[in-house]
Amino acid sequence: MFLLTKYSFFLQCMVQSKKNKERRSMKKVDIKVYSTDVCPYCVRAKNLLQKEELSFEEINISKNPEKREEMLSLSGGRTSVPQIFIGSHHVGGSDDLFLLVKEGKLEALLQG
Repeated sequence: MFLLTKYSFFLQCMVQSKKNKERRSMKKVDIKVYSTDVCPYCVRAKNLLQKEELSFEEINISKNPEKREEMLSLSGGRTSVPQIFIGSHHVGGSDDLFLLVKEGKLEALLQG
């Protein structure tokens, strides 16, 4: 049941994603994803951003440990990855990003 619910949630996000791409303007948005080498949630979030045709900067804190402090400071102390930022707005993690898409709130955030 849990897998079916997760899959259904994912499909809803993808349908909403297609609708959003059709309405999206060409505005350039600064998106940063703090990640690590081995993180399935990071891969999931980056895949969603790619499906949304959004460019982003990936900051790998495994390869750049000095960036961990930056991530902690910007995220209010959150230590898990991914930590996603759209402009100066802290989105949160992968589930938070998928929820924004599902609820149709990503577009408003991208428009600023």
